[in-house]
Parts: sequence; structure tokens; C-alpha cells
Amino acid sequence: AAHDVLRFRRWLVTAQVALTLVLLVGAGLFVASLQNIGRVELGLKPDHVLGFTIAPKLNAYPAAHTAELARRLTETVAGLPGVRSVSAAELATLTDDSSGTNVKVEGADPASADVRVTYNRVGPEYFATLGIPLIAGREIGWADNAAAPKVAVINESMARRLLAQRNPLGVRFTFGGGPERPDVEIVGVVRNSKSAKVTEDEGPFIYLSYLQDPKLGELTFYVRAGNEPRLLASAIREQVRKLDPQLPIFDVKSLRSQIDDSLVTQRLITLLSAAFGGLAALLAALGIYGVLAFSVAQRRQEIGVRIALGAQPSDVRGLIFSEVARFLLVGAAICLPAAYTLARAVESILYGVHASDVRIFALGAALMAAVSLAAAWPSARRAARTDPMDALRSE
Repeated sequence: AAHDVLRFRRWLVTAQVALTLVLLVGAGLFVASLQNIGRVELGLKPDHVLGFTIAPKLNAYPAAHTAELARRLTETVAGLPGVRSVSAAELATLTDDSSGTNVKVEGADPASADVRVTYNRVGPEYFATLGIPLIAGREIGWADNAAAPKVAVINESMARRLLAQRNPLGVRFTFGGGPERPDVEIVGVVRNSKSAKVTEDEGPFIYLSYLQDPKLGELTFYVRAGNEPRLLASAIREQVRKLDPQLPIFDVKSLRSQIDDSLVTQRLITLLSAAFGGLAALLAALGIYGVLAFSVAQRRQEIGVRIALGAQPSDVRGLIFSEVARFLLVGAAICLPAAYTLARAVESILYGVHASDVRIFALGAALMAAVSLAAAWPSARRAARTDPMDALRSE
């Protein structure tokens, strides 16, 4: 009966080891993904930048009045002590908001004449405020208003894809797939930068002037300060109230905080997966300890005989550790297909990590081996210290 109980416990522990390996591999994948996200080059400088959003459309502002309000607010905030530059955009940066459409560029290769791009409408000094390097041309200015010709600034990806052999400055394009004549002139080129998400691909991107938007209704402002930007929050709220006491202002936070908020889901998944992996490892360690303790007690006479016949303490410890090796080998044989299946299932939400990353599997196996050996050590030490005479007498 005792032998049957021991065999059942061994199979139970083997299953625990397999499940723990699967969870540890999953945790390793998410940890590696989060580390990769942390190393992403944003293409902008988020430190010392405060953001806040206003929604004049909620107060029934027409587009022209919203543009004038934006100009006055920009000038007022720029005059506050410690402020270096101020700008605004219709879509807030790194909030998972994006707009896309097709464009046709004059003189472009017919194969790439109709390309899908994402875009945002921004204000003067937007690139200087967010720290996005300007490569060629100029930024959007206050003169680029509703009465002026339409202008745009493009990123490197769009310049390379559509205008690889041409100077992009002065080239015109149009939105949509119709026969409209190109009416938007490219006046500048900037470095690639993240816009909607930290993990987004660096595809073609267009920056338009929000002053030329006939539906302008909501703007997110960015204020670059010389010190801690959150110290400006009260002063900015006061300036908004002076311009319009009824104007809604919300999402007052630093750009660094916004980036952190955008990664909450990834951090939560990583934390939960690591917690489940750690808990499973602890339970597996307790299971291994219990099974080996029971096994040593059942095999006390056998161990005593081995020692009486000349077995060294290292030989006895090796006997116990060989049982741990069986747990690991059988558990790994069960785990590997299951872990790979799990990795393939979650690969779409990982960043820079592949389901077949051998390093993650090896690290999970090494961690499980370390936990197993640590759990087995007390039983192995106790077995190695068995007194053969006491063992034979107790039998």
C-alpha cells in the first residue's frame, strides 16, 4: 500500500513539474517581451513634458474659434515661468488612438501610388516640444491656417517608401483613392517616432496642421518645461479658466506617465504570469520535498544497507537526486509541447519574442531544476547521514 501511495505521489509531482515548467516558460516570454518594450527607441523625448486635453467642441465651439482659442492658450502657457515650448495635436501621443487613410503622391511609382498611411494634425513647434528631430524643411507654423495652402510634414518611412529617389520637399499628395488633384504640399521631414503605441511598426506617417482642419474640436497640449512638469499643472488650469471658465480640461499628466499608463496591460500580464509561475514553483518544491521525504523514510533500510556495504554520502545523495532527475526529464517531455503551444497562442501579444526562443525554454528548465534540487537537498542530506545500524534495528 505504501508503495502504491509513493508511486501515485511521484506521478502527481511529475505533473506538477510539467505544469510549473509551462508557467515558467510563459512568465519568461512575458518578462522578455516587457524588457524589449522598455528598450524601444521612441524617437521622441518624453521627460519634462506635461500633457493636458481640452474639448471646446463640448462647449459648441466652431472650428475657427477652437483654432483661435488654441493660439491664445499656446501663447499664454508659453509665457509661464519654466516653460520652454508649447504645442498641441488632435490625437494624443501614445494613447492607442490613430487615424489612417490612403494617399496618392504625384509622380510616385504606380505600384506604390495608393498607399495606406496614418496621420495626425499638430500645431506649431510640435516636433521641438516633443523632441522629434527635424531632418529637412520646416515645422508647421501659425501661418499654415485655414486660409493658407495645405501643408504636411512626413516621417522618414514615408520619404523612403514613396520618395526614395526624390527630394520630398515641395512634392504634393492627396488623400483618398479618387481622381482628386494633389493639393497637400510636403514642407518637412522628421525622424520616425512612436505615435499611437510603443510597440507599433514604423510605417508611413503624415503630420498635418490642425489649423487647417474644418472639424477641429479637441486638442491635447504638450508643454516642455525646464524642471518637473507637473508643477505647472495648477498654473495651466488657471490659464484655461481665465480663457473660458466652462472649458473642460482633463488628462493632465506627464508624457512619461502617459507612456507608463499605455504599458499597464503588458505589466499586469507579466506580473500575473510571474506570480503564477512562482506559486507553481513553490507548490512543486513542496511536492518534491514531501515525496522525497516519504521515499527516504520508506527506503531507510535499503539506504542503511548501501552505506554498510561502503556507499559514500555522495553516492546516497546521488541516489536521491536521480529521482529528482526523473521528475524533471518526464516533466520536460510533457512540458515542451504544451509550452510551445502556449507560446504560439500568445505570440501575437509579445514584442520581439518568438515562440521558439530556446533561451526562454532553457532558462525555465534551469530555474525548475534549481528549485527541484533545493527542495530535494534536505532529504538527500538526511539520507546521506543515515546510520546503518539504526536503520537495520528499526526495521
